[in-house]
Amino acid sequence: MNRTKTSELSRNMEELCRQIAQRAHALYEQRGRQEGFAMQDWLQAEKELARAAERPVEKFLVTKAI
Repeated sequence: MNRTKTSELSRNMEELCRQIAQRAHALYEQRGRQEGFAMQDWLQAEKELARAAERPVEKFLVTKAI
């Protein structure tokens, strides 16, 4: 893998981690800032983002319009 692709992959991974952390924090907030669920929140956030990535935007918009 060349440097450009490695750098791009690194940026993509950083962005994904940022999005997961942001969603995990939102789950923490929704629970009323209850401690002890960090791993559960992180895994839930990963699952939600993975699910969202599987649905093309066009398909989602068409499904919602029906």
